[in-house]
Amino acid sequence: MKTLDEAQNVLLNVSDKQWLKLVEMLTYGVLELNSRTLEKVEIKYSVGHYPAMLFRLTTILNDSADGNLSPQVSGFRFAFDQDIDDDVYIEPLSSDGFWEDYLDKEGITHVFASNEVGIRKLYRFINDELHLWDDVLFPGVEKPVEDTWRTLLELNPLTDQ
Repeated sequence: MKTLDEAQNVLLNVSDKQWLKLVEMLTYGVLELNSRTLEKVEIKYSVGHYPAMLFRLTTILNDSADGNLSPQVSGFRFAFDQDIDDDVYIEPLSSDGFWEDYLDKEGITHVFASNEVGIRKLYRFINDELHLWDDVLFPGVEKPVEDTWRTLLELNPLTDQ
């Protein structure tokens, strides 16, 4: 299996702020419709057949009277196949594409549901915001630790007291 040099891996050049914009675009309106608030966004760099960023989203109910207060954890995979066709893949972390034991290990409890994002809007975002199709090498890119979650956003973090 061919492994990309980090300088050629365009996913590594996307900033945390840009990743959060992607999450916002994909979840716009969905959380409100379900009376949920995004509490935490985590990201993990993973390499399989091609590099991918995995996202883990933790949401909570807005109103405690609505029912179960347990957080829901869902996620999605954002992959970029640079080797063959420069295609972008966005898929939920669900049993339709991942083993149940893997989802359990990653703490995924619910299927990710995205907003209806049109192809044109998605294309513009990937092209103009993330610049994934630019023919630019990024020599100063630092490879993140593989298969390790890190927090991009956390609202109301629990503090040790």
